Amino acid sequence: MTRTKAHSIWLILLFILPALQAGSDREIWRIPFAGGAFHTDHLGNVYVIDKQNSITKYDRSGRKMESVNYMLYGELTQMDASNPFEIYLYYRGQQKVLFIDNQLSQRGELDLGNISNVEVSAVCRSYDNGLWVFDAGDARLMKYDKELNVRAESPAAALWTDVDWVPIAMYEDGKNVYLLDPENGVAVFDIFAQYIRTIKVKDLNEIQVRKGNMLFWKGKCLQRIDLQLLVRDTLFCDPDIDHVRWENGRIYATKRELLRSVQLSNP
Repeated sequence: MTRTKAHSIWLILLFILPALQAGSDREIWRIPFAGGAFHTDHLGNVYVIDKQNSITKYDRSGRKMESVNYMLYGELTQMDASNPFEIYLYYRGQQKVLFIDNQLSQRGELDLGNISNVEVSAVCRSYDNGLWVFDAGDARLMKYDKELNVRAESPAAALWTDVDWVPIAMYEDGKNVYLLDPENGVAVFDIFAQYIRTIKVKDLNEIQVRKGNMLFWKGKCLQRIDLQLLVRDTLFCDPDIDHVRWENGRIYATKRELLRSVQLSNP
């Protein structure tokens, strides 16, 4: 049996056992999860967003840290915790981006209404602490600094696609920018906003890019695409899990009104 298959079987068994015990090579915690969404960062912190748009932060050990609700901004559309010390919150209805620190305190705000007459469909943080924006009006990927000066701009959408592209989320990994459109897949650009390719995996709500792989939860399975070889495989499946994230050898999964964290013995 290959290491990948053995690892997948171990994960499946782990989540279907009625009781889980912590061992020397793994750490497990559970917290209540009543719906909404959750995000993670590379330090192992977890950010739970409830149905009232409150954000609650838990540390790597599952200990509750802080909780806030910026209710004046309405519904929280996106959260980017790629830098856990400066988290980006996007409120699409207000066209506002909030910057919060690791204690969830507000440190700044940008009004995207100053750069576009139409709704911005998705944003994300750039690795130099700027902002990537997809302007649905011009159908362009744009990069701004925090003074809203343009730093990079993609070609017009007609030069790289023949369909209407409306991403719901974007991600940058320091090398490329990934635009996720559930209807069309994932469009990949370099950090200069030049189009590279489209990965045609549809009906996704979220992706993660880790160590040259794109990870996503689809069809009740955690799947992976090698971004160099474009080879796709399945890591594990569980019909009872609603959502999964992967951070540094740890799995975070929502299942039966619980959010579980599992440290893998062979990440």
